[in-house]
Amino acid sequence: MMYLLLFGGSLNPELSVIPNEEIFRKAIETPQRLEQALEIHKAAKFVEQEFSAATENRYAELAEIAPQYEADIEQFRAIFAELDQTRLESQKALMDFRFRLKEQMTREEWKKVYGKR
Repeated sequence: MMYLLLFGGSLNPELSVIPNEEIFRKAIETPQRLEQALEIHKAAKFVEQEFSAATENRYAELAEIAPQYEADIEQFRAIFAELDQTRLESQKALMDFRFRLKEQMTREEWKKVYGKR
């Protein structure tokens, strides 16, 4: 949910709506601020990919244990706890990136990147 508020999309890379690098290049004219924004963008994309991979792995674990008669509730709780922790860490990182990115952009540049969402 937090990810939707910050970047407007899914953490699944195929469904990502984090603006691509080219949009930032067109919107930000100052080379130094552009460089900083692109570094933040790169870091956000990395977090997105890591979260997606971790989530897929946990869902695969769930799919593996779900049909097992012997599976107990603690196995499920452990997987859900890992999912929750990964989500919280990703949300914190993405929120930090969002505000760091805002510091690098003017209001007009922000509108160019995010205004038509």
